[in-house]
Amino acid sequence: MFDLKTLKDKIDAALFAEVETAFNELIGQRDAAKSESINGRKSLKTESEKAKADLQLALEKLGVVTADELAALPDAKGQADALKQYEVQLKRAQRERDEAKTAFTDIQGKVTKSQRDAAISNAVSSQPFLDADLAREFISTRIKQEGDDFLFDVGNNKLVPIKDGAAWLAATKPILMPPAGNGATGSGYQRGNGQGAPTAPVIDHAAIYASRLPQAAQAAAAK
Repeated sequence: MFDLKTLKDKIDAALFAEVETAFNELIGQRDAAKSESINGRKSLKTESEKAKADLQLALEKLGVVTADELAALPDAKGQADALKQYEVQLKRAQRERDEAKTAFTDIQGKVTKSQRDAAISNAVSSQPFLDADLAREFISTRIKQEGDDFLFDVGNNKLVPIKDGAAWLAATKPILMPPAGNGATGSGYQRGNGQGAPTAPVIDHAAIYASRLPQAAQAAAAK
């Protein structure tokens, strides 16, 4: 680096002062430019690193890895159209799912009803009821479903198999059963016409009402 002091004794003092001032200004400008360059490079490096980080974050948000994959993505309008199509497909799938669920529920209900009716019919057929429809109506009012099983409530929430419920009904409602023997009157039914010729058993409806059958069963009996 040039040493300005070597000129001090070779030129006029006033001129040397001017040269020294100008020289110092140049050195100051050089140092400022050097410092600005260094700071600029640091700032540029910081901005570059931030730009890379922002780009990486954007790629992750978009689900891509490289800039080439980013370039292959559809534009905003294309993405909006694709989103609308997806929403339409999703709504259609949800509607079809709900319709299938409703149809399954309906079928399941029909199957359950069929199984229930079959269980009641089998129970009624196990006893010689005089009026099978009336017995079926009475039993149906006391059916409880436990899982896949149908049970009969004999009272106090005591549940028994339906056939046992039919037997209970036959024992507790003798009015629904044939007379125990010829000429028996305790059941509420009449057998014979006074001439010795047998007649078909008839139901004493007053006795049915007195037996305190459920209202639905009484209505069926009245018909």
